[in-house]
Amino acid sequence: PPPPPPSPPPASALAFPPPAAAHVALRAVSATPPSLHPAAVSNQARRASSSAAMPPKKAAKAEGGGGGEEPWYRKFVSADNKEYERYMEEEWGFEQHGDEKMFEMLTLEGAQAGLSWSTILKKREDYRRSFHGFDIKKVAGYGPKDVERLLSEDSGIVRNKAKILATIGNAQAALIVQGEFGSLDDYLWGLAGGAPVLTGVRSVSDCPCTTGVSEAMSKDLKARGFKFVGPTIMYAFMQAAPPL
Repeated sequence: PPPPPPSPPPASALAFPPPAAAHVALRAVSATPPSLHPAAVSNQARRASSSAAMPPKKAAKAEGGGGGEEPWYRKFVSADNKEYERYMEEEWGFEQHGDEKMFEMLTLEGAQAGLSWSTILKKREDYRRSFHGFDIKKVAGYGPKDVERLLSEDSGIVRNKAKILATIGNAQAALIVQGEFGSLDDYLWGLAGGAPVLTGVRSVSDCPCTTGVSEAMSKDLKARGFKFVGPTIMYAFMQAAPPL
C-alpha cells in the first residue's frame, strides 16, 4: 500500500515568540490543558481547568526560574502598568470562546502590528465602543461615514485607515465563515486542532515567531479575504485566544 501522507506540524511544537519580535507583545506559555470540544465545556469549567493546570504566576516566570523572580513579561512593561498585568494574570492563556471574542482578538492583534501590546490594551475599551462591542454583523455593514468616525480623534483607536478597512472587511469575511462553519469560533479553533495546547516551553530565547500551524492558519484566513492576519500575528492570536 502507498505510504501515509505526512503529518502536519504537531501542535505541541508551538511556543510564544522571542524578544526579537517586539511588535508582538510577548506573553507567557499557556497553562491550559487539552479539553473536550469547545462547545461541550462551560466557561466556568474551562476557567477552572485552566487554573488548575498550572498556577498563573508560576507559568509567567521568566526563563523558568525560581519563585522569587519577576514575571517574564516585566521585561516588556513597567510594574505600574496594572492593566497589562491584569491581562497577563487573569486573561492571557485562558481558553476563550465566542464569535465576538474571536473577532475582538483578531482585530486587536492586527491593530498591534508595528505597535506594542500595551498601547493596544490601553485603547481596548475604545475599540469595543467604536466597533459596537465587536458585533460582527454591525461592523460588516459599516460604510464611509463609519470609516470617517473611526478615523476621528474621538474614536480613541489606532487611526490607521488600512487597519480600519481591514477590520470591516474581516467582519464581512467572518459572516461568510459563519455561514459555512456555523461560527467563527468553530472555524478558528478547528484550524488549530480544536483544543488548547500546553507547549512546555520555558525559555523565551528558544521560541520562534511563527510555526507551521500559524502559517497554515494565516494562509487559510488570507484565502478567505481576511487581512492583517500574517503568521506572526496569528501566532500571537493563538496565545491570546488561545488554541495555544
